Amino acid sequence: MPKFKAQLIAILLLLAGVMVASAGSPHIIGTLSFSSGSLHVTGDIAGLGNTDVTIRLEAYANVIASCQNSGGNTSPGRNPLRVSSVVTTSVIPDANGRTSFELVAHDPLTVAPLPPSPSSKAAGCPNGNWKVVGFVPGSTQWTSAVISVVDNRTGALLMKQNYACTGAGTSLTCTQS
Repeated sequence: MPKFKAQLIAILLLLAGVMVASAGSPHIIGTLSFSSGSLHVTGDIAGLGNTDVTIRLEAYANVIASCQNSGGNTSPGRNPLRVSSVVTTSVIPDANGRTSFELVAHDPLTVAPLPPSPSSKAAGCPNGNWKVVGFVPGSTQWTSAVISVVDNRTGALLMKQNYACTGAGTSLTCTQS
């Protein structure tokens, strides 16, 4: 009999775990809104059940280095350099399993620390006699974003959506890819 009780308890615990872990089917309600300078993402997510979640934004951009020769002349590098930013927020869904969110990946050229300086060759400086002296202000071009939702209790990935971004300034457009 003790063996049967142990098996029954194991089955009940397994079923209870399945019921607690199921958060439904998380999904974006409507469309996300993206805008730039800094990459702003706002939206609504449903299907979260009653679980606390973390929403994560991974944002990727290209920036242009500023090259300088020994005479003090500057020129933009010819090779865009890829940089990234990660922002998270923890949220508690409402009673209907929904939440609104806003995440901001700051323009990497406007916050400290700046991205690491590349070599003059990697930056696309005119020749080896030029050195990288910083980045061209306003050169940030957001290229992609990834929105993920993770269950805070279990660490399970509940949703992940990729977006391709084009344009800059007020004409930034990010579409699900």
